[in-house]
Amino acid sequence: MDSYNLATLFGPNILHKVKASEKEYQVESLERAEERKDVIDVIKDMIDNYNQIFQVGLMILLKVYPEVISY
Repeated sequence: MDSYNLATLFGPNILHKVKASEKEYQVESLERAEERKDVIDVIKDMIDNYNQIFQVGLMILLKVYPEVISY
């Protein structure tokens, strides 16, 4: 499964706008469709660039968790 498919599956569940009323569940407006596309794009970028976003350098890791890494 590629990053776009993963983002399509998980994105709307991770990042979503709180609905003001139950009526929004009945018909998906063009605005909601565009919002969903934006969410999918953001999550896809996070998946594709996880190394740059979530990787912690060794020096920072040593400062924060010196007991975790032993030489």
